[in-house]
Amino acid sequence: MDSLTQRPLSLKRTGSKGSAYSVRSIRKEIAKPTTQIERPPTIPDAGFGTLEIKLAYDNSTSSVAVTVLRARGLIGMDMTGLSDPFCRLEILPREGSYSNRLRTKTVHKTKNPEFNETLHFFGITESDLDFKCLEIVLFDDDRYGCDEMGSATVPLRECLKSPSQLRLALSSASGSESTGPRLLLALCYNTKKRALVVTICRGADLPSQDSNGYSDPFVKLHLDPDPYHKKHKTSIKWRNLNPIWNEEFVFETRPTELSRQNLTLTVWDKDYGKPNDFLGSLVLGASSKGRRLKHWMDCIKFPDHRHEQWHSLTDTQHL
Repeated sequence: MDSLTQRPLSLKRTGSKGSAYSVRSIRKEIAKPTTQIERPPTIPDAGFGTLEIKLAYDNSTSSVAVTVLRARGLIGMDMTGLSDPFCRLEILPREGSYSNRLRTKTVHKTKNPEFNETLHFFGITESDLDFKCLEIVLFDDDRYGCDEMGSATVPLRECLKSPSQLRLALSSASGSESTGPRLLLALCYNTKKRALVVTICRGADLPSQDSNGYSDPFVKLHLDPDPYHKKHKTSIKWRNLNPIWNEEFVFETRPTELSRQNLTLTVWDKDYGKPNDFLGSLVLGASSKGRRLKHWMDCIKFPDHRHEQWHSLTDTQHL
């Protein structure tokens, strides 16, 4: 008998005067396969990829060795759909203000990097293994700043298990755009004006440069290349680390040119009698990556709409 069988129909008269019948049940039974196929355990795919590592604890040197093997299925951060990933590792919680951070090399132009690099954390006692954890954050390397690509956290007690090789599901980035110095910008390509309209909305958590614990920030911005060589700057917001500007600036350009241009913004602390202090910078455009690239491309793809987003500032000064 075939494993797929069907029982005969069971018919029942509906009444004494008729010959009509009703179908009481139709059932199909599918036999379970006798051979069970074992598959490796899978990790739910959240869209951020996976990371493979090895952990080992050396009691004689009070050290934890972390071998970062490889990552798979990372998100693409540049216009080619690829990334330049590296890993930043840290033992948490920190001891006071001391930060025990290490990083791997950068592997260029890939979504499936092979790191095969071992990093050592010293000064880790056996008791630390019970309550401390290893945080691994993947970044996309970029000369205009580093965008987070995903992260994972592992309890150090995993070092004591065998085997110690782990495959970790990366979760969403831990919020690089919500902490640290940053700017809120709005971009809109106005088809009637044939111009890019940039609104400097506000800043947050800017560094203090003055003895009073504040700064007097303003923003400079320009488009490059720009045949009109326009340069703009906002007003100065005195004694403020979280300034609100809501100031609008217009750059005449064509949509076809935007795909080859970059918008550079630099934030400064106003000083008199000496050079202004640099607070941070931001570049959006054809050569940017990640969130900055997406913000720029959304502006091009969807003109006559306001596209607003927070962006972290980098400490690289762009002229």
